[in-house]
Amino acid sequence: MANNAQQPQPLQDKIKIVNEDGTPTQFFIRWSQLRQEAIAGGMTMEQFLTYLDGHQLDSTPDITLFPSGNLADSPLIGLSDTGVVPDTYGDATHVAQITVDAKGRITDVVEVAISGGGGGGGGPFAPWTVPVLSDFTPLNAGSTTFTDNLNGIVFKNPAGMGFQTRGLIANAAPPAAPWNLYARMDTSLVAGEGNSRVGVTLQNAGGRLQQFGFRNDGNALHLLDIINWNSPSSYSGESSGGYYMSFATWIRLENDGTNINYYIGDGYNWIQVMTVTLAGWLGTVTGAGITLQSGNNSLFSFNSFSFTAPVAGGGSPQ
Repeated sequence: MANNAQQPQPLQDKIKIVNEDGTPTQFFIRWSQLRQEAIAGGMTMEQFLTYLDGHQLDSTPDITLFPSGNLADSPLIGLSDTGVVPDTYGDATHVAQITVDAKGRITDVVEVAISGGGGGGGGPFAPWTVPVLSDFTPLNAGSTTFTDNLNGIVFKNPAGMGFQTRGLIANAAPPAAPWNLYARMDTSLVAGEGNSRVGVTLQNAGGRLQQFGFRNDGNALHLLDIINWNSPSSYSGESSGGYYMSFATWIRLENDGTNINYYIGDGYNWIQVMTVTLAGWLGTVTGAGITLQSGNNSLFSFNSFSFTAPVAGGGSPQ
């Protein structure tokens, strides 16, 4: 007698066992004879269901049988829901991040912000975490406009704005100290006016501001300084300053729990230029963003903003 273990199995191998007229197929007759099943040349539907009832394929966590859970009286087989919400994922500023299980099913989908600026896939430059306008709240905007583009957020400031600071504060609060904030901006587009400034700005719960940035001193030279504001329209004074610089576009602020340490660099390599104590002005930092102060027509790009350090090999413009 043939070895049953080596024979094709109808249910396991998905082989047709019933003809359109309800009679068993020749394969099923031969298979049943090998298994010593009495077919006698035919089988009624009732006999067939009785047979299947004795050869049940129960539902599993992956397969649902309708309506009863076994093949004897369940003509429909369906795939269980994975829990993923049916939807269209991704837009101009976000991509879908997909989780796939060992059986190739999508089990989770979330949207993540697109990063990389004008990235090109591989390269020596520090990659950008491109800011999106919807993640920020305008601060004392006045007639200053903010626009999303592929390089980040563009600030445009008309003439006649007066000596005030204007910009954007991130909707999300900074993490608990210690932390580092990494930001990149194009400062070459700020109008040449004495004491124009652009930089990373920290805020406390009382509305005080502290700006770490670049200042035009009226002689086409860029100074690094830290200045304090009682409010966006009330200047307090310079906290520290006097370092000349030329082409640095990255700023790193380190909150070590006691001080804010101010660095400039290329996104990977840093030099500390100044430090101020938290107790001296801000106390607890509750917000962070980018601000500009200029009474002239000004335009600059805010390219990167993140509490995570750039990872090597990003390929973005530096």
